[in-house]
Amino acid sequence: MERVFGDFPWVLRTPLPELARHRDRVRDIVLAQFHAWEAPDQQYSFKIASQDDFFGLLHYKFFSECLFAFEPFTLHPTSQKSCFAYVQNNARWSSVWHDHLQTSTINGVYYLTAPDTEGQLWFMFRETLLKVTPEEGWLYLFPRWLLHKPVPQKSADYRISLNVELISNECPILRDGQARW
Repeated sequence: MERVFGDFPWVLRTPLPELARHRDRVRDIVLAQFHAWEAPDQQYSFKIASQDDFFGLLHYKFFSECLFAFEPFTLHPTSQKSCFAYVQNNARWSSVWHDHLQTSTINGVYYLTAPDTEGQLWFMFRETLLKVTPEEGWLYLFPRWLLHKPVPQKSADYRISLNVELISNECPILRDGQARW
């Protein structure tokens, strides 16, 4: 687990190479659900309905990385193992600042596909804009309160990000003692 922005302790990332071999199959699962989905106005992400083992493995890896990165914590009874997908390309996207205050304590985003370096993920902390170019096969962690938005890309190929969350009873503290989340 590494910090994305040097001394800034609120965005972490780690590669998940063991999930890479599932990429094409999972991409097909997500895109099939995406194309069948009748999106309500102003909604751009959807809950994954598939019971495929990949999504359980993704959540397990996310939880394991959280256990590694943070001081011990306990899960709140409302914490779920659900997964949401955000699918965008140059024709369909939503670039809206948002947070996850109502749904999580720790938020994770796994980039299943990331075809275009223009499709960044931006974070806003106080008055500072932080930009990251997501890498395919990497998991990014950040606290629920951190404002962020996906940035449009130029490619017609789909960028697929999978959102996983957990709710803890405690305020997470990084193991290095540098920050409370």
